[in-house]
Amino acid sequence: MDTAKYVVAQVNPNMPRTHGDGFIHISKIHAMVWHESALPVVDYSAGVTPAIESIGRNVAALIEDGATLQLGIGTIPDMVLRNLTTHKDLGLHTEMMSDGVIPLIESGVINNARKKLNTGKTVTSFMTGTENSTASCMIIPPSA
Repeated sequence: MDTAKYVVAQVNPNMPRTHGDGFIHISKIHAMVWHESALPVVDYSAGVTPAIESIGRNVAALIEDGATLQLGIGTIPDMVLRNLTTHKDLGLHTEMMSDGVIPLIESGVINNARKKLNTGKTVTSFMTGTENSTASCMIIPPSA
């Protein structure tokens, strides 16, 4: 943005607000386009097969309490998350998160207490999922 000759921002009131380096002062924007639309929906649970369920269980069994997770995108990472409900003090430092993260944060399984970097904070760049995950993310306190 600092080197662009012209900056256009698309404004969608349905987009959740995030924290971090994503803030842009209005003085840096030359034009804003209002585009109110629903956010895309991705439901990774729709593609679950018995083999993916087994992979999710097996991978989750390898994760130790206190581990910091970096997640991938898709049905397998979401199935791994579903199998982490009995773990303790997990951390999250990842590019992307999806629906499977929400119940783990809400239940305290992911609390970031033992992370060496950004202790106590979930770090992510973006989220994808269903309407439920977007709504839940908007109510997760900033300390999560």
